[in-house]
Amino acid sequence: PAFGQSSSGEGQPMPPKKKKTASLAGVAKSASDPKAKKKAAKSVAAKLKKKAKAASSTKELTDEGAKVVTVAEGTDATAPPPDEPVVQEERVPTPEPTGPPPLPDPSTDPLGYARAVWADDCPHEVTSADIVVTYSHYKTAFPCRNGVVRWPAIDEEYAISFIFKGDFAKRIRAYPTGVTTANSEQAPLLVLAKGKKGVDDFGDPDAALDEDYWLGLSSDFEGKYTLEVDEDVAAGLGVETRDGPLVLNDNPNDVGLPLGERKTEGCSCLFGNPCQDKYVCKDWNNRFEVAKKNGWKG
Repeated sequence: PAFGQSSSGEGQPMPPKKKKTASLAGVAKSASDPKAKKKAAKSVAAKLKKKAKAASSTKELTDEGAKVVTVAEGTDATAPPPDEPVVQEERVPTPEPTGPPPLPDPSTDPLGYARAVWADDCPHEVTSADIVVTYSHYKTAFPCRNGVVRWPAIDEEYAISFIFKGDFAKRIRAYPTGVTTANSEQAPLLVLAKGKKGVDDFGDPDAALDEDYWLGLSSDFEGKYTLEVDEDVAAGLGVETRDGPLVLNDNPNDVGLPLGERKTEGCSCLFGNPCQDKYVCKDWNNRFEVAKKNGWKG
């Protein structure tokens, strides 16, 4: 019969586990045996040494003295330490501009600049001055702001749109001292900023209300500013007599005297004398105002 079996086939009890008994006995022996204790301690030290291999250390000399730097396994202990992370500075938002917006640049936007300085609610400090602009033998000072003069103010004083009709041309020259109209090319033109065309209460064109400005006048200028007007040949002049259009001097800007004898039936308001005959007067209801603009002292 096989080991552990009877001839009848019935099982027999297993022999005692001597190995387990021996193991327990070895533990008891190691607890009382100094050599066993020393061996166990070496085993624990070996395990700790194995774990320590995962990291190594080196000494680094700094201004504050030597310090120990520990690096992870697989890292060169002699390598320099990694760069410090760069801290992004917090961006301070740009403050919103305060105060009114700046004036337009007169060199690139003369009309915008002229409108701004002449606006009733202009928030900027402007320099005001009365500057003379001559026309023919008339010399009138006109209000200016930052060197900008308005066409309606000039026309109201000199009645240009009353004399010239249609699309007449107008300009202002700055004549230096000693320069005359014979050398007008030596007198620079002021910048003319043209705005909206003027219309009267009935919607008809009215040159007296044109939104035009001249820039660049200065109260320190030692010469003289002169207004010059070119007639619109197709439209002619606005003053006529029974014998046809009024004839002026060779220079259309000189409205003082006509060539030859003055026509008695013409509108004398243009020559500084209020008309006595409403049938020849071009503006009977305003004859005194027109005469004053043309030199009448009455």
